[in-house]
Amino acid sequence: MDLNEIKYLQLDALKEISNIGTGHAATALSQMTGHRISLKVPRATILKLKELPEFLENLEEVIAIEMNILGDFTGKILILFAPNSAYKIADILLQRETEPPYNFDEIDELTRSAIAETGNILAGAYLNALNRLLQLLLLISIPIVHYSTIHNIVESTYSLEQIQGRIVICLETAFSFSKASEEEIDGWFLLIPDSSGLEVILKALELY
Repeated sequence: MDLNEIKYLQLDALKEISNIGTGHAATALSQMTGHRISLKVPRATILKLKELPEFLENLEEVIAIEMNILGDFTGKILILFAPNSAYKIADILLQRETEPPYNFDEIDELTRSAIAETGNILAGAYLNALNRLLQLLLLISIPIVHYSTIHNIVESTYSLEQIQGRIVICLETAFSFSKASEEEIDGWFLLIPDSSGLEVILKALELY
């Protein structure tokens, strides 16, 4: 699909739906931690998968949460955090304080589970919003946590031919917390539909 065919109103609607989903995710995370957690989507972008490493060039290595999508279309969800940010979120969920430097090559199981659950909540809330508002049926698989570069994650997930033809819906996500001293944490929610999945989404957005 030619990205020039995607209408501004479709992208704006996608961001609006994403804000609804992240609102539900923030409520779930707040209930888990006892802290007020706010989430917002400041920017929504649609780009080619091969452009992703350059688009996120400020992120050298990432903690990536990977999930498969099943239902009205198939594909993948990747949720990306800078490694330090992922640990901060895990600390908040686990109600602990971990001092850097962090050992990213050997993430302990408790931290890995907290990061995976964050991704599971975000993806579930976002897809539920898509399902309800666009009349779709989409489900997600169990999350898997990776620590690598964006380039390596993309190349280990897709063949070179698949990378060339794949489109990514990229939603920048900003976390803020009830403690005034906590700085805002950025994350990236990537929806990567297979084959005609993007057309399914865009067609549904036209009716939204």
